[in-house]
Amino acid sequence: MNNLFNRCMCMVLGGSIIMLSGITESSVNADTVNYVAFGDSISYGYGLENINDGFVYLVEDYLNTKVSNYAVNGLTSTELVEMLDTGEYDESIADADVITITIGSNDILLPFIDMIYTSFELEGDLTTALKDWYDNSSTLTQVTCLNRLKYTIDKDETLDASCENFKENTLPTIINDIKELNPDCEILVTEFYNPYYKINVNGMFALGDIVDEYIQKLNSALDTSSEDYTIVPIYEDFNTTGLTNADIDTFNMDPHPNIEGHKVIADAVIKNLKTSPAEIGQSDSFGDVNGDGSTDALDILLLKQHILGKVSKDTTSNLNLDVNEDSYINILDILALKKILL
Repeated sequence: MNNLFNRCMCMVLGGSIIMLSGITESSVNADTVNYVAFGDSISYGYGLENINDGFVYLVEDYLNTKVSNYAVNGLTSTELVEMLDTGEYDESIADADVITITIGSNDILLPFIDMIYTSFELEGDLTTALKDWYDNSSTLTQVTCLNRLKYTIDKDETLDASCENFKENTLPTIINDIKELNPDCEILVTEFYNPYYKINVNGMFALGDIVDEYIQKLNSALDTSSEDYTIVPIYEDFNTTGLTNADIDTFNMDPHPNIEGHKVIADAVIKNLKTSPAEIGQSDSFGDVNGDGSTDALDILLLKQHILGKVSKDTTSNLNLDVNEDSYINILDILALKKILL
């Protein structure tokens, strides 16, 4: 199980830690919002055709800022602790107004996937191997392997130990390490979701039910009475189909959120934010696309380049591109801008 896909797919069952620093309940629009993201493949946007559809970048758009995304595919909570211990991100944490973190899912999914490989005697890419196993195995072999996996899960203590370690060690350490650098921070932690909700293998193996047992154990690590952070509910929202890439019909076991799933996470984060979007790029000069305080030919040039796709989203995310304020960015904005200049 050393190929990239199996490493990447073992990063997620949907846990996220969201931290907002230096924000009070009476927050108003700030001149700038420093947004930093840490975490695993959920924050990275793995499994999406365009990572800009990921929840991190949806939150970035809402905050009207530019995110510094330090997410790493396959990251476990222990590895995130080690990342923070390097000191490489101290300055970013100390300066951050908003920090989002997705972490903890791989703590249980990595050993769980190992159990599948061992019980089914698989090799190579998991989705391909499972499909071949299903297509070429007799019913008796399938029943035997599924029972072997269930027995392994019931007897193995690795998953329980991973959940306990997350609750007692890594989660508190992550929060404490960041608070030491940014003591005024507000932390929000999203619940873990079940990517295999209602998935049943050949009517014999309720994969979703087995996974859910450990999802609940991870969620129990989130202290509902804690004053250090607020829990953002997404577990119930994901108890439906169509929000992850998992598909039993094709034996696609990729647990990552799809576009709709990322929207659900983003909505939950935004709903719980106590800071308003930054006033970055706004200007008293109407039609000031680049926010430099004046409206001129440079604004037309930048707007044309954006419409033609010659400017990256990262470059234009904080700009006043919608000149005529019709919620669309197109040739009509160029015409409106030319009228302003005339």
